[in-house]
Amino acid sequence: MNWLKLFLSTVAPLVLSVDVTFAQEIATVRHRFVERDNMAEYIKREQDYWKPIAEKAIAEGRMSVWSVWQKIGGFNIDEEPNILIYAEYEKVEDMGSRVGSWSELFPDKKFSEISVAHLFRPKAHLYQKPLVNMVSAGSVEMPEIIRINFVRAPGTLSEYLKLENEVWGPFVAEQIEKGRTNVASWYLGQVIEPGGSERPYDAVTVDGFRSLAEALDPRFDEGIEMPDLSEFGKVHKKVKRHLYRLVAHAR
Repeated sequence: MNWLKLFLSTVAPLVLSVDVTFAQEIATVRHRFVERDNMAEYIKREQDYWKPIAEKAIAEGRMSVWSVWQKIGGFNIDEEPNILIYAEYEKVEDMGSRVGSWSELFPDKKFSEISVAHLFRPKAHLYQKPLVNMVSAGSVEMPEIIRINFVRAPGTLSEYLKLENEVWGPFVAEQIEKGRTNVASWYLGQVIEPGGSERPYDAVTVDGFRSLAEALDPRFDEGIEMPDLSEFGKVHKKVKRHLYRLVAHAR
C-alpha cells in the first residue's frame, strides 16, 4: 500500500444528511498558464485528442470524470493560472494510466502532434479528496460555468468541512433538486497534498451554473428560509474566488 492510499484509508468519511452520493475517489487538480497566442491551439488539442483519450479511460474503468476549464477574468491575467484540469479516479492506482492509450486512438499521429506540454507552463499540481461531487454522483449535469471558492481553515479544517456537510451542503442540494435556485451543481473538496502551513488553501467549494449571467448573479427563490451560517466565519476564511468556463469534459 503506497503512502497516498494509506493516508486516504485513515480519512474518516463525512456524512451528508441528504441524498447526495458521498464521493470515495481521489482527484488530481492541475493549474496551468497558457499564453494568449497558444490558447486556441491548446484548447483544440484538449478537445480533439485528450478528450477522446479520457473517454476511453472512463469506458475502461480507469477514470471517473475528466474536465478542462478556462479561467474567466482575474487580476494578473498575464501570469496567474488560466487553465484547470480536473480528473477523478476510483483508485489511486489508476492515476497516470491515461497517456498510454493515445496511440490506439490516433495511430497515424506522432505524440508531438497531440501533446500540449509545449503550450503551457505548470503552476500547481494537487491531490484532492472529493467529499461531495453532485456531477460524478450523476444527480446533475456538468455545468457550463463554475465558481471556485478557495478556503483556508488552519487548525479548524475538520470543523469547517463538517459545517459544509451538515449545514450548507444539504440545503443547496435540496434547492437544486427542487429548482429553487439558479445554482446547478455543488462540490466540496479537501486538499490532501501538498500540505503544510504555507499552502494557499485547504479546501474548495465549487458552485456550478448554466451560464455566465447566472454565475454573476446567483439567486435563491424568494421566501426560502436560509440556514444559519454564523458558525462558518469562525472556522474558515475564503481567500479567493474565480470563475471558469467549461472547455471539454468526459464522464
